[in-house]
Amino acid sequence: MVKIEIFPPLADLLTKKEVFLTLEEPMNIIDFILWVKELHPDVSRAFTSVGKIANPSDLLHYFLVLKNNEIATKDEYVMENDVIKLILPLQGG
Repeated sequence: MVKIEIFPPLADLLTKKEVFLTLEEPMNIIDFILWVKELHPDVSRAFTSVGKIANPSDLLHYFLVLKNNEIATKDEYVMENDVIKLILPLQGG
């Protein structure tokens, strides 16, 4: 089970939402964020606020993503038992 903590922009720890997802196999961090977008309305709204992202690897320029408390890079994979922190961008990008 992967734990995802979703934070609104400029959030404090009290405003996070937690989501737990089960992965069948390791997933690239970019694909994982796109998957979470389809499942969670707050993440979906954040994508709408930043507008069209031409290159999926640019996601990490808009969203701060921490994997097990380390800044995630586009080449990382999410695996079972990881904790992902997803800090959503400010409205309007």
